[in-house]
Amino acid sequence: MQPADLSIAISAGALGVSLSTLVISRYRDRRDLLLKVLDRLTTPEQQNGRRLIHQMASAGVNIDDLTSEQYTQMNNAFATLNILSIYYQRRYLRRKDVLALFALNVARIYRDGEPFLSHRRAFAGITPWPELDALAEDATTYVQRRGLDQERTSSEDLLEK
Repeated sequence: MQPADLSIAISAGALGVSLSTLVISRYRDRRDLLLKVLDRLTTPEQQNGRRLIHQMASAGVNIDDLTSEQYTQMNNAFATLNILSIYYQRRYLRRKDVLALFALNVARIYRDGEPFLSHRRAFAGITPWPELDALAEDATTYVQRRGLDQERTSSEDLLEK
């Protein structure tokens, strides 16, 4: 083997190692980001904000009847879901994973939170979370295509879980 051939073989091997390291690193980064998002979405504050949204829908509570704390908790729940939506839209997370893990919950919370979202749109004069709107649309389509019945489970059932 000629010295030039040896150099090419070593370079090709180094390129292969670099590419495999890049792929593995990207996989790990996405996995770690998904775990961070899961951790954030399961905090008691986030769960309470989503619970309030479901309670508001099931009880027919008017937005004007919410306390400042309730409003803030619900707003925070939607803002955090919007972060998930940004990661989804920019493909920082695999879309397939996001939909498999969150589609049914996002579709339900979006449905139950429509009065709150409408209030925010009217108050701000803009769509406050366009990424969330896009994720909710994809989530609803995903739920419908898989025959998952988002209406079957009531808001009261969600509160018990």
